Amino acid sequence: SSILSSLTPALLAAAGVASLEIGGTSLPGIGDLWAFVQPICFGLAFWRVEYHMKNCSQPGEAQAFTGATMLVAAIGSLIWTMNDFVVPLLRLGGVSTLQSAWSLQYSALTSDWHVFAALIWTGVV
Repeated sequence: SSILSSLTPALLAAAGVASLEIGGTSLPGIGDLWAFVQPICFGLAFWRVEYHMKNCSQPGEAQAFTGATMLVAAIGSLIWTMNDFVVPLLRLGGVSTLQSAWSLQYSALTSDWHVFAALIWTGVV
């Protein structure tokens, strides 16, 4: 019963994604699969975090667990970014191409305050 109550939010999230993604004129693709798997994995991960947090008995264990979780997410994001953005640009034209791309992104960030505000909002909230 507790497993079902823990899995229900993940299943509801997956049903919501399915209702948004399935349909239209194109067949489901890899992006649809990612969109479907993400809420299930998030729900399962949240379920596991809840389980481990119940076992925290010493002060500071919850903060250490949260810090480790954030570190793993940051490292995963860094690896993904390197694989999808940095490595292809380095292969394409080396450091100068990477610097050009960075300069273009930086100018887009600083030229429109809406972009900057959205980035700050996303990072802070």
